[in-house]
Amino acid sequence: MTIILASASKRRSSILSSCGIKHKIVVSGVKERMDGKNPAFISMMNARLKAEGVRTDIRSGYIIGADTVVLLGKKVIGKPRDPAHARQMLRAMSGKAIYVYTGICVIDAKTGGISTACECSEVNVKKIKPADIARYFKLLGPYD
Repeated sequence: MTIILASASKRRSSILSSCGIKHKIVVSGVKERMDGKNPAFISMMNARLKAEGVRTDIRSGYIIGADTVVLLGKKVIGKPRDPAHARQMLRAMSGKAIYVYTGICVIDAKTGGISTACECSEVNVKKIKPADIARYFKLLGPYD
């Protein structure tokens, strides 16, 4: 059985590999959308767009698309635009509870069957000192 991960995310590929799931990566190139205020809907919509974005090239197997967004207060936050934006986001999250929504879409390429789901995790971010933010970015980079 062929598993296609419709994502450029090294983290998502690593998760599948660590579970013993052999897969191929096919990047959809779909631009993520932030339409609406419902983070569960946004994450599932983007996951589906990604999976459907590679569907035309795949004839059999399963295509997995996934997307993650963060709810901070009443604002839905996607991926940072650049390192400065990533630092700003981390400062805004410091000392607060955030909600991380990950949407997933699985498409059976042969039958066209589509399943979507979303999981939400509450994350309590400790108060982070500016020096710790700088060290984090130096060690891990802005997008991890």
